Amino acid sequence: MENNTLNECLICLDENNLDTLLLCCNKNVHGSCIKQWWDLNNISIEEATCPHCQQLVKIKKTINIMIFITYFITF
Repeated sequence: MENNTLNECLICLDENNLDTLLLCCNKNVHGSCIKQWWDLNNISIEEATCPHCQQLVKIKKTINIMIFITYFITF
């Protein structure tokens, strides 16, 4: 059974400040985590594959709406 949810980073499993969506398999990651994973595995951006589904990666930068809402409510 798969443990990863849409609310945690596929790489570090942290649930905070997710900013990147892997469109190939609909998994969230931190941009810094996916970059570090590719760097550690000597993978260039042209050859970048998803650590989950192994397909050529397609990413989308996202924002965390809860951070915005929390900021808005506290001020």
